Amino acid sequence: SMALRKPCWLRCSWCCCTGVLLLAVLRCNALWCFSLPRVGRQWHRGTHGSAVVEQIVHEIYGAKEGGPSGLNLPEASVPRRKIVGIDDVRSAEDLEVAAFNFEYVKAKRPVLLRGVDTLMNWPPQSMWEGPKATQIFNGLQLRVSLGTAFPLQAGGHVAQPVKSFEDIMSKYLQDNRLFVFDSDVDRTMPLAKQMPVPDWLSLKHEDATSIVSLGGRGAGLSWHTHGPTWLAAVVGRKRWFLYPPGQASSRVRGHPLYSASAWACTILPQLPPSKRPLTILQEPGEILYLPAGWAHSTVNLDDALGFGRQNPLSEEEGDHAALAYGIARGYPASEADPEACTLLAIAGTHKPELLPTAQDTLTPAKLLMHATQSAPLYLPAVIAFARDADGLAPEEGFGACILRRAVEVLSDEEPLLASSTAFDNATLALAWVTLARNLAAAATSESDRAVAADCLAHIPRLVDRDLGLLEFLGVEYS
Repeated sequence: SMALRKPCWLRCSWCCCTGVLLLAVLRCNALWCFSLPRVGRQWHRGTHGSAVVEQIVHEIYGAKEGGPSGLNLPEASVPRRKIVGIDDVRSAEDLEVAAFNFEYVKAKRPVLLRGVDTLMNWPPQSMWEGPKATQIFNGLQLRVSLGTAFPLQAGGHVAQPVKSFEDIMSKYLQDNRLFVFDSDVDRTMPLAKQMPVPDWLSLKHEDATSIVSLGGRGAGLSWHTHGPTWLAAVVGRKRWFLYPPGQASSRVRGHPLYSASAWACTILPQLPPSKRPLTILQEPGEILYLPAGWAHSTVNLDDALGFGRQNPLSEEEGDHAALAYGIARGYPASEADPEACTLLAIAGTHKPELLPTAQDTLTPAKLLMHATQSAPLYLPAVIAFARDADGLAPEEGFGACILRRAVEVLSDEEPLLASSTAFDNATLALAWVTLARNLAAAATSESDRAVAADCLAHIPRLVDRDLGLLEFLGVEYS
């Protein structure tokens, strides 16, 4: 504005020089910006993007984003309108180790901890979009996989190629089918060092696995269950959907091959109020503690970066008993929670004492039968059932028969799934790869091996326009 008051000839000279200088600066800034991590930028991806998910959530739950009656917070105790429907919301500054263990860990109650960033003096949000972020993640590599693949890890091999942080931010973050969920200590430590957490939280999970979570807008993890965990949101907002142990029935989960965002857009609107999950919006600077056995699904509303700790299911803490209780009081066998049944069956195979003796229906074989009946294409249950059958009768080929039945079901459903916008071809291809690998391992005849080979024959057609996804399927084609 000062230049506008100079004489005309000075203004022209000044403008020409400034224009050249400005173009040079803009060019340098553009190159510099492209070299920085793009954490925090919003990405809009496809029909089932995060904006659509949030619109559906607000239409269904209204101002109170809660769950079934009796599980919502009293309105008077809600410090922010967007936090309703979880058992409790607490300020991290108010909690001590004894209170946290008694009120949440022992009681198996989830809690959202607000104000952690202020309490622990976390770096400002702006740091994650500047040169400092590049220094922190320089040379860092993380595992990348399909978001729908995470639940399949219980059923065998899942391809998780390691990629540099720079490549993740510049290429893979743009595909909301892909997600980073890494638990390697060496790869997750650089972020954890930057973000201290309260001592009482870190002490409780000092033997847990460190995790880093990273995905673009609209990306997420489909329904899954594990031991107690906490996740700190560093950048970006994350939408959570939660069910208590054993209560995520096959009906409320929908098709096992749904992505998290597809589930929210397709199944959630159809659920009656009493069957809807709890839901919570986690914002940067907050930590969500999730007890063992709580089934959950997540959708990133922005590019989202987080870190945390995760424990396996614990016999001493009664985690398996909570799953058994949830299954017993939940749904009929035709709608049983397939993942809870599978987790309990696998644990009970190794330690029968984990299964309630008063309920003869909760044997490993019957649990797996319930799981596969309620969700025939929940592949971790199918694979566990096949392995259990082969363990009981190794020479009979029962495992291969169970897997071939799943192949038949997928063959029958594939035309409908492939034509639906709720499913993506990469997930279908992953299902075929998973069945092929396990059937080849369980094969007792040439016929079994031929069926396994036929499973792989589906892959080229499903990914012919997206060959870059082959490495996330763990297959190679010349």
